[in-house]
Amino acid sequence: MSNQLIKAFELIKPENLDETDKAELLRIFEVTESHSIRNKIALILSEVRYQPAIEIFIEKILDPKLYNYNGTLVFALYSLETTAYFLKITEMLYTQGYEARIEAFELFARDTPCIDTLMLDEAKVLLLKQRKKLESINISEKYENSTLHFVDAALKTIAKATPYF
Repeated sequence: MSNQLIKAFELIKPENLDETDKAELLRIFEVTESHSIRNKIALILSEVRYQPAIEIFIEKILDPKLYNYNGTLVFALYSLETTAYFLKITEMLYTQGYEARIEAFELFARDTPCIDTLMLDEAKVLLLKQRKKLESINISEKYENSTLHFVDAALKTIAKATPYF
């Protein structure tokens, strides 16, 4: 792909976008095969706090074809209201590559105090199930910043938020 198209997206001034522009950028985000364009659009929509993008961002983050090419997409979630997607963010902690896991953990830690106990319990079940699976299949997964490390850190974060844990 020519750098001209990427440069064109870099010229966009987010503060000048109207709702139609934002919706059109989101449509381009959905179909582009270019990681650079996808990332640039995600950052633009994040900057303008375009909440309708969140489900599509999460769908792309969890798309196996984008594994290790989605850290910027997780970062783009920071400025959006993500508490309703807490379980999806929890899933990112054990299904994504290192960079995306780091970003997802920041969201997880930020949102945990705002999550009701029922959803925290659901997240705990997901994490414990994943922990058991990881322990049974891969002893080498116990190093710092491994998937198991993030799962354990998430369980500790939930424990701090729920006194009955």
